[in-house]
Amino acid sequence: MLPRRVHRSGQNGVKPNPHLAVAGDDLASPSAILRRPALSQRLAEARESALALIVAPPGYGKSTLLAEWAERDERPFAWLALGQADRRTASATLRPAPPAAAERLPQLVRKLRARHSSFVAVLDDAHLASGALRDIGQAALEELPEGSTLALASRTEPPLPVGRLRAHRLLTEIRMQQLAMSASEAAALLRQAGVELTSEELHVLVSRAEGWPAALYLAALAAREEPEALAGFGGDHHLLFEYLWDEVLAPLPAELISFSVRTSVLDELSGMSCDSVLDQQGSAVLLERLSRLTPLLTPVDPAHHRYRWHRLMREALRARLERIEPELELSLRLRASGWYSGRGDTRRATDQAAAARDAQLTGELLWPHILDHLTQGRDGLVRGWLSNFGDGVIADHPPLTLSASLSALLAGVARHLQGDRAAAELLLDEGIRLAANRAPVLSALCLAQRAMIAIEREDWPLAADLTDRAAMVVDEWHLSSDPLLAVVFSVLAASRAHEGRIDESKRDLRSGIKLLEELGDFVT
Repeated sequence: MLPRRVHRSGQNGVKPNPHLAVAGDDLASPSAILRRPALSQRLAEARESALALIVAPPGYGKSTLLAEWAERDERPFAWLALGQADRRTASATLRPAPPAAAERLPQLVRKLRARHSSFVAVLDDAHLASGALRDIGQAALEELPEGSTLALASRTEPPLPVGRLRAHRLLTEIRMQQLAMSASEAAALLRQAGVELTSEELHVLVSRAEGWPAALYLAALAAREEPEALAGFGGDHHLLFEYLWDEVLAPLPAELISFSVRTSVLDELSGMSCDSVLDQQGSAVLLERLSRLTPLLTPVDPAHHRYRWHRLMREALRARLERIEPELELSLRLRASGWYSGRGDTRRATDQAAAARDAQLTGELLWPHILDHLTQGRDGLVRGWLSNFGDGVIADHPPLTLSASLSALLAGVARHLQGDRAAAELLLDEGIRLAANRAPVLSALCLAQRAMIAIEREDWPLAADLTDRAAMVVDEWHLSSDPLLAVVFSVLAASRAHEGRIDESKRDLRSGIKLLEELGDFVT
């Protein structure tokens, strides 16, 4: 049987203090509207849970949820907010609470037990209790009567027997995934800040922020400074970077800060990959420590061997790496490329090589797989890699030249088939320019495709110029027997027929038909 419900008001002076909770570690503006009725109801109904654990990074509304829970639950609440006394100073959240403050928790529970049959004892900012929390929290749990709950709100994983409590169904957990804002909640927050977004813009921003209320609020502030800032708002924006540095990175040990910054070149972290990139041992231990110190580093596999940073956090770490160790970043990325390549992950290997701006390595990794990328809808990825290099660098490296030219050709053809002639022309012109000296087959194909668009526009002079240039490429490089150039001869025939060059047109048409026959089943 559940213990008798006790109304909070007038119960020996013990009553909730929502204002104290709201003034916790969350930004005032996002917290002001962050109402979570489903979560607070879940907490209020979890009477069998000895421990309610709310673990999330700063700015996720932990203290606000505690206050809302207190409004909904009929049990009396009592607070210990360890960081509360120092909230008026800029470094309040960076200092551990005095031991005496945390040690009051078991005493508080004993006093509540003497006065009430059931209650909720809240320890806000529990991460500030540091190593003392293991003994203090365990002592408080042992003092709890049936139907009572110890509630901890923390930025870090508490050193308590969470696994045992979970197995015995004595634990209720609320984590950053549950506290993340939905699109509708984010829209309300942004409207309150004076920012209106389209549905598409809103969903892009919420996806980038992964629903992080503080990040969304800072995005709104950035938009008020400069409306265009929202389009590229990320971890490298000064408002968010400064917040993450002050609230997340600065409290970490120097060893873990350096480790986090240098391994930010990896989109997924494991002990082995980090050891390889850093040329050291022991990364698995550091990852485990980091994951306990900040929920922004989350496991991606059941065994907790692989982790990933919150997207914005990784962007902030990479921005710091680029700023303070730019040369080291290139070396780290080349090591990462070698790591991925050795395991057959050519996509990630190419990504790292391109980010390191190693044209030779990028070309060697990209060209053997270019058709797979382009035919499986990854042209945007390919073009992103190529954007790390200027035309001159691409022209000096044949594998890059071939890759860039083929990408431009296939993308141009796709845009043409979609009816976007203007975009197709830009892409094909790019292919013509890039393929000019090292990829004659691709150059001729780009010229022929470009001529098709000119014919469709009935710009016959331009079509004649383009087809003549294609014919010159074919003659200069002796390509007339290459079956892939069947389309070139077909377009030549159409252009010359329009000019009245009938004999040449018939000859080109015969050549095109012959090459098509040689292609056989390829054309189907």
